[in-house]
Amino acid sequence: MTAHCPHCGFNLEQDQVIERDGFILDPRGAVSFHGEAITLPKNHVQLLYTLAASYGRPVRRDVLADRVGSESNNVSNTMSVIFGRIRKTLADAGAPWPVEVVWGRGYRWSL
Repeated sequence: MTAHCPHCGFNLEQDQVIERDGFILDPRGAVSFHGEAITLPKNHVQLLYTLAASYGRPVRRDVLADRVGSESNNVSNTMSVIFGRIRKTLADAGAPWPVEVVWGRGYRWSL
């Protein structure tokens, strides 16, 4: 039995590693940029992985919040805080910020 996102049908247990724009994203919780490991919580890696897997297509905030198990009533603020933490960690590691906001539609991988 596999776990699928109730919103888009994405297989949440998929084990395929994605290589995109210098990043290597493993859905089991690992990320690296040009071979250098970047330490992020597993749910943060899942967000980046989801966006990389949906390359070019925006993913709604509520779908991303569902992926990290957020039950906050303020999804917009929750996602902004999480993405702020990821952005800082990536910047500290010398990696570019691969995410852009698509106003009214969500986020997408943009490198």
